[in-house]
Amino acid sequence: MSLTLSSTRGISSNGTNWAFVPNKNGSISFPNRPMFYAYNPAGVFSSTVGFIFEFNQTRVNVGNHYNTSTYKFTAPQNGVYEFFGGALFRYRGSASNGEVAFYVNNTNVGVRGQAYCVNNTSGGHTHNHVTMLLNLVTGDSVDFRIWSRNAGCDYYYGQNLGYFSGIQRG
Repeated sequence: MSLTLSSTRGISSNGTNWAFVPNKNGSISFPNRPMFYAYNPAGVFSSTVGFIFEFNQTRVNVGNHYNTSTYKFTAPQNGVYEFFGGALFRYRGSASNGEVAFYVNNTNVGVRGQAYCVNNTSGGHTHNHVTMLLNLVTGDSVDFRIWSRNAGCDYYYGQNLGYFSGIQRG
């Protein structure tokens, strides 16, 4: 394989898909770096353990590696990826706790949720969010789910109060 190197356009293996681009101010951008931000604009919620948050819209989806129908990101190449997820945990009748988690290939990456919250105030709301670095191989899929919750609560993830996003870091 040959590489094309340009002081104004960066480096490419085929002359069109530039891996990085030097900018006039001296910074470098990565126009093809996989990244996404997904959300759901509707007023939606769930109280089902194991539920994959249904983020069906994207603001950013470089490479189209996030699927708005399966709600999963699929790694296009080996590397380290950083993920972010959040949803509003709501009191719905009794004091409760809940946990959310990232799953890789349908398996929780931890022994329980990666973010935990308690809500014991009538009408209370707590934003439950998590950030994690994951080492993925090509084809691994990642999603964001409810790992646990007690009766008397739910997760509200619509109207931009919930999100799932990620970016390849290395």
